[in-house]
Amino acid sequence: MSTPFLRIFKLYQPEERCAETASSLLVESLSGDRQSRSITVHATSDKPVSSEILGQVELAIRTLYGLDQFSISLNTQKLV
Repeated sequence: MSTPFLRIFKLYQPEERCAETASSLLVESLSGDRQSRSITVHATSDKPVSSEILGQVELAIRTLYGLDQFSISLNTQKLV
């Protein structure tokens, strides 16, 4: 069962440029490590996603939550 990305990362208020992408992401699974302060999200989207916008979302989440690493692994067929 997928969970909307913005339901998990509730503190994140995407800027207009990233809002559509963030809203379209559905988290399939995620893994994290407290010691290394890292999270990897495995997600899908029903819309094409620009790798540039995805990078901006990753940077914003990493900064907002004080993470050393944060990445979104998106189904490559959905990347633009």
